[in-house]
Amino acid sequence: MVSTSIISMNIQATTFNQDIVGVWEARCFPVYDLQLQTIVNFNSTMLTISPQLNVSSYVKVYAAQDRECTSDYQSIQLNGRFLFREAGYSIDGFSIQFVDIETQNINLDISRWSHSPTIFSISTIDNDILYLGQSTIEHSGRASNSRHTRLNMDAPFYRALH
Repeated sequence: MVSTSIISMNIQATTFNQDIVGVWEARCFPVYDLQLQTIVNFNSTMLTISPQLNVSSYVKVYAAQDRECTSDYQSIQLNGRFLFREAGYSIDGFSIQFVDIETQNINLDISRWSHSPTIFSISTIDNDILYLGQSTIEHSGRASNSRHTRLNMDAPFYRALH
């Protein structure tokens, strides 16, 4: 016999997988050096998420002094995939999904790296706003045992297209 909580988690994960499909945009949010707790740059990011949970990310990287994101920027394009691991977890009243984000940089000519490791994060959608996990020194997201434990409220992704 299947427990009610497992059925509930599976329904929640399925609904989340359907809700996350579309185009999402986060504009001009700070990116921090975790050790020094200083802003290293500002990013604007557009995510396109397919029904198969393939993700195309277009990132504009601005200088640390450009708090308005109006100067020249470096463009980075990433392809990847969202892999949802668990449901039914709650932080500050938000229902949380565990998500492993696999990324691959596809414009190698302007970047120092071609493949980034899987990011072990969390996510939620609230009123058509997507939140992903916040990196901290203890929870950098670089390994499954250091998965993010807080939502990054400074970088909300607003639904651009369904």
